[in-house]
Amino acid sequence: MQENFYALAVFAWVPEHIIYGKPCIIGVWVDDIMNVAISRDNHYSNPPNYIVREPEDTSNRTRNLQMSNCNGLIIQETGEKLEEAIEFSDAIGIRKQGYNLDEIFQSKLKESQQRYKYRLDTNFAKIDRIEHKSLHNFKVKIGKQKLHDRQISEWTKVFRKGSRNEIEAAFDMLTSLDIV
Repeated sequence: MQENFYALAVFAWVPEHIIYGKPCIIGVWVDDIMNVAISRDNHYSNPPNYIVREPEDTSNRTRNLQMSNCNGLIIQETGEKLEEAIEFSDAIGIRKQGYNLDEIFQSKLKESQQRYKYRLDTNFAKIDRIEHKSLHNFKVKIGKQKLHDRQISEWTKVFRKGSRNEIEAAFDMLTSLDIV
């Protein structure tokens, strides 16, 4: 077994009667967390427009101040300043290179972050934004599963974006099945 192996498990579940009831697990997906992180980082990394920064060594800090999460940052520069950032990224060799955990690469990203304005991207870690083929296939498979005469994706669409009439029709359908 490899050292420091961590798995990510994603459980898909729905209430047994769609709108209420005990949770029913309808699927489970598991992968090495590093595979997911690498997919995410490779998808997002696009210096200088988007940089992915690893936490620096914080092991000398007390446990509550140690950092372990990486951050996605979006450049806030426009016009000439953005062009300058692109030229700088080319000059230090981070623009065409794929994402890298290497200390030198990370220090170059830090230098870019210090020279130009970036903001933290709060969407960076959202699971729906990670381009991971196996995870995507799992989400599609779950969406196609039928529950109470409809696919999960159809139920999701009705209750997320449906009109009042569509929601009432779905509720009537559930009532006709003696579920509600």
